[in-house]
Amino acid sequence: MPATSLAARWRARALTPVDGASLAALRIAFGALMAGGLVRYLLTGWVEEVFVEPTFFFKYPGFAWVSVPGPVGLYTLMGVSLAGALGVALGLFFRTSALLFTVGFAWLNLMDQTTYLNHYYFVVILAALLGLSPAG
Repeated sequence: MPATSLAARWRARALTPVDGASLAALRIAFGALMAGGLVRYLLTGWVEEVFVEPTFFFKYPGFAWVSVPGPVGLYTLMGVSLAGALGVALGLFFRTSALLFTVGFAWLNLMDQTTYLNHYYFVVILAALLGLSPAG
């Protein structure tokens, strides 16, 4: 089979319209999962244990400017991130919600290197890309 016909088939397949329900399902599942993760963080007391009690934080190179706010600021940041995640799941003010969640979640993870999990990096990228998509 010639490479041109293979490329033409791939191009035709890539340009074939698809139902947007799959993107909506991803948006709903992603938002609900992220909201659940943030609620778990709040209910288990990890905000206090991970961010309020420690006196020293390991900073990422280039992100020393990302500060750890006090307890009120931390809970506000968690609340804003949670509101963004719920907005993504429900499709309410989708792009604004995605922006709030992306910035809030990224800030939470850039505050201290010891909270690093490899999938948090993926979550931030996926949230940003989802916010740019027509998933709302």
